Amino acid sequence: RCKEMQAVDEAVSKNIIVTPNPLPIGENIKFQPTSQQGVSFGGNDRTPTITVNFGKPAEVHSVTLPRNQTPNGNVQQFEVTFYSPDGNKINDKPILSNSSPNKDKTKPAELDSSQIPSNTPVSRVDITIVSTTDGESPKGVVLDIIACTEATTGSYSSLCCSFEKRTASCFPLHVLETTNVTPVSTGFTSGSRGTGTGTGTGTGTSTRVGITESTLTPGTTTKRCKEMQAVDEAVSKNIIVTPNPLPIGENIKFQPTSQQGVSFG
Repeated sequence: RCKEMQAVDEAVSKNIIVTPNPLPIGENIKFQPTSQQGVSFGGNDRTPTITVNFGKPAEVHSVTLPRNQTPNGNVQQFEVTFYSPDGNKINDKPILSNSSPNKDKTKPAELDSSQIPSNTPVSRVDITIVSTTDGESPKGVVLDIIACTEATTGSYSSLCCSFEKRTASCFPLHVLETTNVTPVSTGFTSGSRGTGTGTGTGTGTSTRVGITESTLTPGTTTKRCKEMQAVDEAVSKNIIVTPNPLPIGENIKFQPTSQQGVSFG
C-alpha cells in the first residue's frame, strides 16, 4: 500500500531549478503550495521550465498549478515530462495539462492520475508553462504535486553518531523494529550492514537498517556508525550551481568516482 502526500515541501522546493533563467537564491521555496505569493517570472520568461527533484522516488498521482491560492495566479496550461530514478524519460513526449478557464480561477491547469504513467517511480518532474490567462509571463506560480510513497510500519528517527573527536553526519534512519534486550548472564555482540536479524545467548533480538552497527550487552544498546562518501549518484543529481546552472545531468560528474569532473566556462 502507499500513502498520498504533498511532494513539494520545503526541502524539495529548495532544490527546484528553473531554466533558462535561474531564480534568485531562496526564491524557489515560494513554489510550495502553502505559499501565499508564489513565484512570478520576469517579462522575458514566458515559458520557463521548472525542474523538481524528489529526494526519494515516488509514484505521482496528480500535478496541479492552482490559480486561486495567490492573488495574481495566471497559469493557463503546462506540460510535464517525468523521469525515472535512472535519469531516463518515462514519457517521450511531454504530457499537456488541461486548460484553465480565463475567468474561473477555481479550475486550475492540472494533470490527473489518468494522464500520468501509473505504478511508475518518478525521481524528477520537468514542468514547462505553455500559456497564461493574460498573455503575460507566469505570475503567482505554486506547485501542487500529490505523490504516493510506500507505506511502512515502524518509526522514523535521525541517526547521529560520534566517535573519538569527530562527528559523523546525521542520516534518516528507518527503524523497522525496536531492539529488545533482556539482561542475561552472557553478553551478545553483532554487527550488520543492510537489514539483518541476529539472536544470541539468552533472549535478545536486534533489527538494524542501513549502515548502523550495534553492540549489545545485557540491558544496553550502543549504536555506532561508519563513515561513508556523501556525494553519491543520488546526491550529485541534486547539486545546484549558481549563478549559471549546469546543463541537465552534468552535476553527476561531481562524484569522486568521476574521471572527468565538472569544468566551468
